[in-house]
Amino acid sequence: MAIPWAVLLLAAFALRIWQFGNPVIHIDEQFYLLVGDRLWHGTGLPYVDAWDRKPFGLFLIYAATRIFGGDGVLAYQIVATVAAGLTAGIVQRLATRIAPGRGALFAGLAYIVYLSVNGGDGGQSPVFYNLPVALAALAVVRVYERPRFDRTAMAFASAEMTSFGIALQIKYSVLFEGVFFGVALLVRAWRCRVHVAPLAAMAATWCMLALLPTAAVVGSYWMIGQLDALVFANFQSVFLRQPPDRALMIERLTLIALHLLPLVAAAIWALPAIRQRRPIGPLLLGWAAMAIVGLLLFGTYFDHYALPLVLPLAVIAAPTFARTVRGVPMIVPIVTIGLVYVGINTSVLRGTRGDGEGARRFAARIGPSPRGCLFVFSGDPILYQLTGSCLPTAYNFPTFLSEMGDSRTLRIDPHAELRMVMARRPGYVVISSIDPGATDIAAHAFMRRELARHYRLIDRSVLSERVDQLYQAKGR
Repeated sequence: MAIPWAVLLLAAFALRIWQFGNPVIHIDEQFYLLVGDRLWHGTGLPYVDAWDRKPFGLFLIYAATRIFGGDGVLAYQIVATVAAGLTAGIVQRLATRIAPGRGALFAGLAYIVYLSVNGGDGGQSPVFYNLPVALAALAVVRVYERPRFDRTAMAFASAEMTSFGIALQIKYSVLFEGVFFGVALLVRAWRCRVHVAPLAAMAATWCMLALLPTAAVVGSYWMIGQLDALVFANFQSVFLRQPPDRALMIERLTLIALHLLPLVAAAIWALPAIRQRRPIGPLLLGWAAMAIVGLLLFGTYFDHYALPLVLPLAVIAAPTFARTVRGVPMIVPIVTIGLVYVGINTSVLRGTRGDGEGARRFAARIGPSPRGCLFVFSGDPILYQLTGSCLPTAYNFPTFLSEMGDSRTLRIDPHAELRMVMARRPGYVVISSIDPGATDIAAHAFMRRELARHYRLIDRSVLSERVDQLYQAKGR
C-alpha cells in the first residue's frame, strides 16, 4: 500500500514542480494567499477587510501555509502538491474496488495529470477539497462493503460526513455530492434493516457533523458582530452573479468538455465493468453524476470548475486503464494527451500571465510596505503580498472594481468605492490594458484621468495579451 502512495506523490511533484515559485499561476490563488496571509498575521478578516465569496476554510488553509515563512508562494504550491498526491493515493484505493492493481495505480496517475489539464496545477480550491471528498467517498465505500450496519459502519459514516463538512468549508459546491453520499448511507442502513427511530437519529447526527465546521464559522462571525458580512458574501451574493452570455457559456463548457474528453471516454468504456461491481459501481456512478450537477449549477464555467469531476472520473475509468490494445496499455495515450496539453498550455500561459518576473520587478520598484498603500486596479493581486502593502479597500480582488460582471454582486456602488480609493491618493497604482468583453469602461476612463493628473508611469510589463503599467504618485 505504501509503494503506490509514494509513487503517486513523487509523480505529483514531478509534474507540478515546474510551476514552483511562480507567483502568477492564477489570479485566484494570488488572492487566496493574500487573504490567508492577512488572516495569519491578524491584520485582515475575510469578508470584512478582504471581500470574497469563498468559504472561510479555504483562507484558513492558505493562512496555515504561512507557518513556513517566506513570501508564501512556494509554500502553498508545495502544500497543494502534497494534497494532490494524497488525493491520488485515495483514488488508487477507491479504484482497487473496480479494477486490478495496475489499473488502480494508473487511475491515481491520471488524476494528477488531469488536474493540471483543467487548471489545477497550482492552488485552486478543488486541489484541496478533493482530498476530503475522496476520503468521504472511501468511507462510504467501506460502509457498503460491510455485511451489516454495525458500529464500524457507523464510524465510517460519521467520518464521511465529517469529511464533507470540511470540504464544504472550502467550496460550497460539494453540497450535492455530500447530500448524495448522505442519502446513500441512509439507503444502506435501511437495507441492513436499521429501524426508523435509530435511522432518524443517525441522519440527524450526520447532518450535524456535516454542518459543524460551517456552524463554527457562522458562530465566530456572530460573536464579533460580522455575521451579516459573512452571510452576504458566502450566500446572498452568489445569487447576484450574472451568468456569462450564451456564446461565452457555450465556449467555456466546450473547453471543459474537451479537457475532460479523454477521461470521459475512458470512463464510458469502463461502464460495462463498473455495472458488474455492485453495489460499489453504481455508487461511484451516482457520485460522478452529482459532481456534474455541482459543476452546472454553480459558477461561470472557467476551466478549473471541472476539477471536482476529475476525481470520480479517474476512479471510474480505472478498468479501462488496466486494459491493453495491441500491446499498448490504454493509460499511455490518455496520459500522453494530457501531458502534451499541459506542456503546450503552460507555455501559452507563461506568455499570457507571465512567469512572475514582471510582478517581482514591480514589487522591487514599489519596495516593502509602501507609504500610502498600493492599489491594484487591474493586474496581479500578488503584488499586495510581495510588497506587504496595506489594502486601500476591502474589495481588493482586481475585477471587483474594474469589471462589470463582479461589480453587481458587491452590495456597494463600485464607482463610489473607486472614487474613495483614489481620493486617498495611493502611493502606487497598477493598471492593465482593457479586456473589451469585461472591463467597466467608465471605471477605466476614470482611472486614466486620475493617473494622468496625479501619477507618473515608472514601469511596464508586456505580456502576450495584456500590458501592465505601474504608476507612482507625483511628489513621492
